[in-house]
Amino acid sequence: MRSNKKTNNKKNDRKGFLFTVTVFLILAYILLSISVWVKAVETSERSFSDFYKQSAVELAISQITPAKVGNITHEIMARNLFKLNQNAIQYPLLKGPDNDQNIHIRNAMYQMLLSGVADKKDFQGLPPDQANPSNENSSLTAWISGLNASLLSTGVYVSSYQISGFALNQSAIDKVNYSLVLHLELKDTSNSSSVSRTYPLSGDLEVTGLIDPALAKASIDSNLNQHFGRQFFFNTSEYPDKSKVSVSQIKPSEEGQGWFYGYLASATPSNDPSVKFAKDPEVLGNASQYIIVGKYDDIIKLKPEIYKLFGGYIITSNPLLEPPSLCPKQDEDPATTFNPLKYDKNCKPIKWGGPDYMGKPFVISFGFDPLSAGICPDSSSDPTKQRRCALIIAKSSPSDVLSDPDKKTYKSDSSTGIFNIEPLRDFVMCGYYTHNEKAPSYLQHLMVGSYSLSDKKFGIETFVVGEYSNKVLFGRSRLDRELFSSQPVYSPLRGLPGCRNAEVCSDSPTTGIFTLSDTAIKDYVLDPLSCKSGAGCKQ
Repeated sequence: MRSNKKTNNKKNDRKGFLFTVTVFLILAYILLSISVWVKAVETSERSFSDFYKQSAVELAISQITPAKVGNITHEIMARNLFKLNQNAIQYPLLKGPDNDQNIHIRNAMYQMLLSGVADKKDFQGLPPDQANPSNENSSLTAWISGLNASLLSTGVYVSSYQISGFALNQSAIDKVNYSLVLHLELKDTSNSSSVSRTYPLSGDLEVTGLIDPALAKASIDSNLNQHFGRQFFFNTSEYPDKSKVSVSQIKPSEEGQGWFYGYLASATPSNDPSVKFAKDPEVLGNASQYIIVGKYDDIIKLKPEIYKLFGGYIITSNPLLEPPSLCPKQDEDPATTFNPLKYDKNCKPIKWGGPDYMGKPFVISFGFDPLSAGICPDSSSDPTKQRRCALIIAKSSPSDVLSDPDKKTYKSDSSTGIFNIEPLRDFVMCGYYTHNEKAPSYLQHLMVGSYSLSDKKFGIETFVVGEYSNKVLFGRSRLDRELFSSQPVYSPLRGLPGCRNAEVCSDSPTTGIFTLSDTAIKDYVLDPLSCKSGAGCKQ
């Protein structure tokens, strides 16, 4: 009996041990499975977090598109060019060596693009205590700072940026071109994920509307107590270069006296609104500014109380000649022309005066068509309100003809007749700039000694007129690069501001009198307008 109990006890002990081992193994397996699962979850979470961070960085940089970066860069460059232009009025930029004159401008624009602050070493005359030329709100640094403030909530920031290949040159007479490559790198705030992009950027900056710094500085340095704030304006379709700023002879003449610039009016009713009938109330109200065009008979039919109100005359019919009597020279029929020539027995012309004498400017140009004249630049853009203008020039003044009637006739040449000067007047009165290889380019206008420089491809210049320039510039050449280097000795040009006719040109009009040097007159081929040829400019 005892033996059986011992045997049963041993069996029970073995079963208990096996049960314990089995339970332990099961628990160990469960724990191991849980550990593996936890590690898998942790690994998955880390992978998802990295994926999220990388996605956030890539999403952020995808919003910084080349177009957006290009627009931002262009805006910064435009603002900085304006700032640099203003600064150059008082402190012009230094000129670089002949093989790279723009180096100091390029350096200044690069520094202002990058940080908003230019280096003093690129300017002339900046005193040590003067702040560096700056525009800190318009720079890539300012933009990146603002961008990072916006990106902060997304856990992303711009970690680095740099510019390479920066270039700045003129691409046209009225444009400055820039090009560069911008490198951006974005990271998440833990610096575990990053993405970089490269942006090739370029664009043209418009010069139009900026103040001419060279002219402004020259006016300040001249001590004339006058600051010329002239803006750059261009009309490249009409005046791409100085050859288009022209004067042309519409038709020659071989008889007449004096000179006059004005609107054209017809001696007979007109179907074209640009040349109104002389009796039109609008014309009669300003008759002294008009030239009557027509046959002599038609002009006379208007009656003296009307036709003598006008400032000048273009007779389109030839005067009839009477057979010679006491002199081989033929007399002119008094019924066919103003101040007809009549000779005495010694073949000397008789002076015509009294009620039949015409003391105002006129020319005889057979068959002249007033519609061949140019549209006045001060006319309305409305075709029904546009007017035509012309300049008439005879060989001698009315006073010279009165003293010597034979001077009424002359041999036709390029200095007398009827002229279209509207392109020139439009150019002058609108204050346009045009190309001349003898003039400085826009970028050279920013430099020291601008008017001593020239650029064959992009040189620009203008004429200076207006009330603001009259008192201090009387008699000086109105070409900008000659304005402050010339002495007041030049003669007026007919038909230009302040010299529309001999009466005005003899006075002191508020606009001043337009004058040019002989060099500028030759350069622009304006010889017919010079007072050195034809009837004198003054009474």
